[in-house]
Amino acid sequence: FNAVRLNDHGDLLFSAFLRTGTGAAVDDSFGGPDSNNFALFGPTDGPGSALGVLARRGDNAPGVTDGAELNFFATPQFNNAGQAAFISFLREGNGGGPVGSTNGTGLFAYADGELSLIARAGDLFTVLLPDGVTEEQRTISFISFGSTVDNGTPALNNEGQLAFTLSFTA
Repeated sequence: FNAVRLNDHGDLLFSAFLRTGTGAAVDDSFGGPDSNNFALFGPTDGPGSALGVLARRGDNAPGVTDGAELNFFATPQFNNAGQAAFISFLREGNGGGPVGSTNGTGLFAYADGELSLIARAGDLFTVLLPDGVTEEQRTISFISFGSTVDNGTPALNNEGQLAFTLSFTA
């Protein structure tokens, strides 16, 4: 088990490596093209709901157009509404485009039974320039977020608002 989180309702969020048991087969070739031996678990339908798989290595990454797959999950966050957010390192999927250092991470959120892409390295993101009027599209080079923002506020609060940092290419 990794990154175990507990919310005020007693719900758990955690990641874990899997092995073959009585259920579906697990390919545990770490980092292999068919490995599916890592998953993020939490309540599947809001607070107090059944514990289940929110995301699993080898799942198609939602919101991407190049067939990328989820590979490994980092910095998972969790709130009292049973919502989760995490960074996923991505890997090349079947029939998709290349996944590498410029597009190999994404920020995902799980809410209301759905996993969604928030931002991905290599994608364009619209920013408001300091003049307060002009918008400009920039290419995301790095995505990060921690358990709290500078003032100690949770990075994923109970209203479902998510604070994260994007870096852009020059």
